[in-house]
Amino acid sequence: MLMALIAVPICGKTIRSVGSGSSDSDWYPLLGWGLLVAVPLALGVLGTVWLISQRERQSGGRFSATALLFTTVLYFVLNSVLCDWAWPWNPEWTDRTPNQTIFMVFAGTLCVAALISFLISPKAETG
Repeated sequence: MLMALIAVPICGKTIRSVGSGSSDSDWYPLLGWGLLVAVPLALGVLGTVWLISQRERQSGGRFSATALLFTTVLYFVLNSVLCDWAWPWNPEWTDRTPNQTIFMVFAGTLCVAALISFLISPKAETG
């Protein structure tokens, strides 16, 4: 349940900012709660259950790399929603575009590091 617990603060912040159904929000409340809270938390629970079920077949490095990859992608997607998809290649930059750009570079770096760590980590020894 660790990955679901890690997702709670960013899900809460995102739903409060964009998914509340206020007049300036493009999100309907049910859609916001479903996509911004229920789906990420369910994926976190399922990911945790899967990682626990694989504990005999993988090393700590592979476990950590998988968890890092999941949380990085989750935080990046939710932050992108929070920043209203403020990509640097959009014609009009907003106040959040620098944040999105920096987060994109750092998230990409973390994903590459997690994938490399996963590939070079030995599988758990059985026996």
